Amino acid sequence: TRTTLFDVAAKLGLKIEERGFSVAEAKAAREVFISSATTIAMPIVAIDGAPVANGHPGSLTLSLRHAFFDVAEKSPA
Repeated sequence: TRTTLFDVAAKLGLKIEERGFSVAEAKAAREVFISSATTIAMPIVAIDGAPVANGHPGSLTLSLRHAFFDVAEKSPA
């Protein structure tokens, strides 16, 4: 999942940066998502009850999810 997500991000022209961050930084972000084998890229729309950006899933996260599933559907089972 991680490798595929990184691959699709690169194809979308997105730079991935893995690093620690504070809760305040996450709350101030334009978009937030978590990733795992089961969630792929799950949009986070609120932190501690406060909305992230406009409180809706961001377009980059949704693009990552769609691109991931496009690759997954084309992969042999």
